[in-house]
Amino acid sequence: MKRLIFIASFILLASCSTTQKQTPDAISDTQKNKSELVPIFVLDTAPVFPGCQPDLIKNQQINCLSKKIAKHIRRQFNMRYLINNNITEHRIIASFIVNKDGSVSNVKTDETNPQLLQETIRVLTSLPVMQPAQQNNQSVATSFTIPIKLVLH
Repeated sequence: MKRLIFIASFILLASCSTTQKQTPDAISDTQKNKSELVPIFVLDTAPVFPGCQPDLIKNQQINCLSKKIAKHIRRQFNMRYLINNNITEHRIIASFIVNKDGSVSNVKTDETNPQLLQETIRVLTSLPVMQPAQQNNQSVATSFTIPIKLVLH
């Protein structure tokens, strides 16, 4: 039996630079929230994933956030499509917003395969509510872009 290995790299960006597919109801949300997004590099504190310490410096917060999101994706992503279609390696670029309330929304991806697109959206929207990012002692929304590398061994 093939052993599944999942590798998720995490890159935090202020905005997405790739052409991406969106869920229909996410389009209006994106337009509404776009002007309210604060780039990660100017935040006082990054979003805090459950299990990460909120009193860390921003780079440590981002590192913990990255590891926790990668772990969530590893545990939740259903690799069945890759197994059934003998795909040994696949890369997906996805982005999402962590809102002012710490919830995740506006999941977008460059994925063209409908099954992998749906699975990526499902996994990212199932991220737990986080402590939101802070700027000037106020909760703010920020966007993230992540490359997800799926590997079968």
